[in-house]
Amino acid sequence: MRPVLQLTPERFDELKAFLTEHGFSFETRPHQVFLARKGMAVVNLYTNGKIVFGGSDSTLIEEVETFVKSLGAIPVE
Repeated sequence: MRPVLQLTPERFDELKAFLTEHGFSFETRPHQVFLARKGMAVVNLYTNGKIVFGGSDSTLIEEVETFVKSLGAIPVE
């Protein structure tokens, strides 16, 4: 299971720009800033700053996870 990460709101736009550059499409969902999807990878960014990863494309998810951590995101319970 992938960790849930916490990102500060000041970095939300940088995450969205990164995902856009990597070809993700975006959906609007309740209580979320966005849900980003590309193939078999999903990135959920909630309004409280929590990021939840899903899908089976572990290579792409790991790439996004590494970028998110470079923005200062920290694991949460």
